[in-house]
Amino acid sequence: MLTILGVIMYLRLGWVVGHAGLFGAVLIILLAHAVSVPTSLSIASLASNRSIGGGGVYYIISRSLGLPIGGAIGGALFLATALGTSIYVIGFAETVNTLIQSHWPELWGNDIFHIQVTGTLTCVLLTVLTVISANLAIRVQFFIMGAIGLSIIALVLGTSPAPVDTVQLWPVSASMSMETVFAIFFPAVTGFTAGVAMSGDLRKPNRDIPLGTLAAVGTGLVIYLCLAVFLGLNVQGDVLRAYTDIWSKMAIRPEFVLAGVWGATLSSAIGSLLGAPRILQALALDGIGPNLLSRGSGPNNEPRVATIATFMIAEAGILVGDLDLVARVLTMLFLTTYGTLNLASGLERWANPDFRPRFRSPAVISWLGALVCFATMFKVDATAMVGALTALALLYIAIKQRQLELETNNIWSAIWQSLVRSGLYRLRMSQDEKGTWRPNMLVFGGHPSVRPHLLKLAQWMVQEYGMLTNFMLTPTTRPVRNQATREANTNPMLHLPAVSGFEDFAFHSVFHTHRECTTVDEGVRLAADWFGLVGMEPNAVMLGWPRRPEKREIYARLVHDLMLRDLNVLLLETDPDRGFGRRRKLDVWWGHNQSNGGLMLLLAHYIQQNAAWARARVRIVTVVSSPDEMEPRREALKALLSAGRVRAEIIVMDVSREAITPLQLLRVRSSHADLVLMGMAIPKDFDGWVLSQHVKTEGLGAVLRVYANQQSAGGQPLGVVEGSDSAEDASPRQGSLDLKPTNSRHNPIRNAQPPDQG
Repeated sequence: MLTILGVIMYLRLGWVVGHAGLFGAVLIILLAHAVSVPTSLSIASLASNRSIGGGGVYYIISRSLGLPIGGAIGGALFLATALGTSIYVIGFAETVNTLIQSHWPELWGNDIFHIQVTGTLTCVLLTVLTVISANLAIRVQFFIMGAIGLSIIALVLGTSPAPVDTVQLWPVSASMSMETVFAIFFPAVTGFTAGVAMSGDLRKPNRDIPLGTLAAVGTGLVIYLCLAVFLGLNVQGDVLRAYTDIWSKMAIRPEFVLAGVWGATLSSAIGSLLGAPRILQALALDGIGPNLLSRGSGPNNEPRVATIATFMIAEAGILVGDLDLVARVLTMLFLTTYGTLNLASGLERWANPDFRPRFRSPAVISWLGALVCFATMFKVDATAMVGALTALALLYIAIKQRQLELETNNIWSAIWQSLVRSGLYRLRMSQDEKGTWRPNMLVFGGHPSVRPHLLKLAQWMVQEYGMLTNFMLTPTTRPVRNQATREANTNPMLHLPAVSGFEDFAFHSVFHTHRECTTVDEGVRLAADWFGLVGMEPNAVMLGWPRRPEKREIYARLVHDLMLRDLNVLLLETDPDRGFGRRRKLDVWWGHNQSNGGLMLLLAHYIQQNAAWARARVRIVTVVSSPDEMEPRREALKALLSAGRVRAEIIVMDVSREAITPLQLLRVRSSHADLVLMGMAIPKDFDGWVLSQHVKTEGLGAVLRVYANQQSAGGQPLGVVEGSDSAEDASPRQGSLDLKPTNSRHNPIRNAQPPDQG
């Protein structure tokens, strides 16, 4: 309470009324409290929801929004509270110097130099007092409260030095701007956080902080409004603008006012010197700042080292010597802190189901409080607002890079869950609308160290366009999974080491999940049937190529079953020695059927968007059976690429001029390709399918076999092209230019009979 009824009330409230007018001053007071009242309600809710440790507001924000944001705001709050000491000491020095100058004008003055000297001596004495005993400093404040009460009574009973003829209701030409006046006045209403900063010294902070904060803000609002009306009705505006010590000129006993001014300024300074070190100590205890600042002394863990640091910041403000300038800086710091506090309270109400405060206030108050804070910052000084937010952003980045974490959970996991839930609901509602096909892919590659090329290519295709989940399946006969596996299953983002050969690729954007299953192929089927989120069901499955001959039939049956599930199926076969080569040439083998071409071109386009493939050329390689078909084939493909806005080189080869088969001709042309995309049909001969597919591409490097599901066949992902399932036959046919992609997955029972594949 004492930090609210402080130096601004005595030395600047009359000045505010003189510049803004009576109505303008009332508006400024109400606007200031439009910030402080919602903030106090937010503090009351947050403080009554959980136990409060040392640091007060910093502790609340860091435990709600996380350490990086809490640390950035805590740093700003510490700076603001420490500089608050400067305001109070400068105000005290002004009154002391005025008193000395009135008696010995030749000995002392009231310029900046003399304010610096008096202020420094005062700050040293107050710092010593708080270092010696915080309890003594607190007990002194009860006597100061009595002096403030006497000074207000002396003002009300006094007489005006310049009675009012006409009340000045609004600013006049000689007045400063309302924004400047507001910026100078606003620190008057910020003192309620001083008690919150003392949370570590309270016996029941969950009870005392809400009650004390609301009582202080409410009482301060009433007192400021009454005093502003009293001054506006009794003193002319030009006199209020000219004399900042108007209280002493009006009071029935000026010494009562002097005692009140000194008591208010000194008590406010003491409050700041008690609160700021505790914020700094809490920051250091959380790893933000040197460990030296976290040290405490005595049974109450008094932050004496942090008090010395606070003194240094306060002394820097005192050396500025300009109360109005320091007040404007404080306004921006406090508005930033209060806006974040309201934001934290609003987010807790919106996203956290465990938010059960004893003191409840409507969520809209917190949101409005945050909006008023940031809007006021912009209105008062947009440049200073940008500077303050930039400084906080840099501090946030610095803390984030240190990867500091708290043992307690913050609100962000609940926020992301709420956003995901809302987004999935909207996706579900709009799933039948036309839109761009996005890959939501399941990769069954095991640990990245086993098949790193598989996972690498998958992410090249998915990137940030969709979702990529890597399954690690473990066959087991146990009916119950062990604890380690359960923990792995509940954590989709496993921390995996970099894989040899892919040190620049940490797989951080991949969801990894571990599942136990009776057999690996059965686990793949179950995952394809049931894994996924409503609205973001997987639409593609990617597998590696079987390495052991005895697994070929099982593999072919698995591929067959996946194709019947209306999933796009991708099979990657790589040469371990070649990998993806130099990533300069990407070939798409083009045939005649209407199944896979659009998907292959789209995947080639996605791959080319990566920096690793930025210099790659995409080539469409196709074969015709006679020279007369070459130009029509080329023109048809050009039209398709133009309509689909895809850049690719077209290579048309006439097999009739060669003494080899079309597949042999394609292998020769693509022998130096770093990646070949080719279509495939649903397996029918399970025993020999794997070997027959391998023979087609024998001698090549990396080969990605693509099967587009029948939903995509009816509506190509590219939107313009229809393609191939083998490279062995004749001419392409131009596809629809307005096709509807889909991410849907159908029950395999509905597709018991495989579609025809020529």
